[in-house]
Formats: sequence, C-alpha cells, structure tokens
Amino acid sequence: MPGKYESPAGNGANEALSGGLGSSDFTIDYPIDPIYEAKLLGWCLGRASRQAEIDAANWTADRLYAAMCARSPKPYVDRPSYSDLERVRGSRKHADQIDAANARRFAEASL
Repeated sequence: MPGKYESPAGNGANEALSGGLGSSDFTIDYPIDPIYEAKLLGWCLGRASRQAEIDAANWTADRLYAAMCARSPKPYVDRPSYSDLERVRGSRKHADQIDAANARRFAEASL
C-alpha cells in the first residue's frame, strides 16, 4: 500500500513498534527514511560498544574531582586597601578622601 513503510527488519520490528499487539501486518503510518533508521540503529549499537570507554572516563572524572576537593583552599591573604597604599605613598589627603567615599558608599555595611 503506498504511503506505508514496513521496516526492513521485518515483522518482528513492526510488532515491537506496535507495543506487542500481535499484529504481524502492523505498519507505520508515516514514512521513515531507511538511512535514518540505519543511523539510529548504528547509534544504539555504537553507544553500547563504547560503554567501557564512557565508564573509564567517568571514573577518571570522579577521581580528579575527589582529588580537587581533598585539597585545602588557598589561605586568605589580607591585603592592604587602596587608601592604606595611598598613605604609604605619602598622599594622606587622598587616602582620607577614599575612606570618606567608601564610608558613603558602604554605609549599610558598617552598621
């Protein structure tokens, strides 16, 4: 019948697609490209053949993540502020202006 496509795999594939209705003459109502069907089958088979490689990559990723988490973080270094550096450079007036501006900007943080 035109417009119907029967899988080259035969009636077994058609029964599987029908949900096991037992109808051996089940056909798909829309055309499926045989090349697409072959690519889909190849993808399913290829995925299974590379499962060991995928598992090894996942194991390596887990090992590296565990090693990264086991390291202690870098210690926090309390660096001098910009106004402190200005005082060291000898510009006390500019350092006071910076402190005043920061006090205005971050008034809520000092409460």
